[in-house]
Amino acid sequence: MRYWQVDRRQAEGQLELGRALDLVAAIGHAEVYAMAGAILYR
Repeated sequence: MRYWQVDRRQAEGQLELGRALDLVAAIGHAEVYAMAGAILYR
């Protein structure tokens, strides 16, 4: 199993729409690393 540790940042207010859509689209995606990619590389 792979895992990534993500450092917490201070809350910057609201989540931008494009970012939220990327995260939602990654849920259940056929690519097993889609969620990690949406979190780490945006």
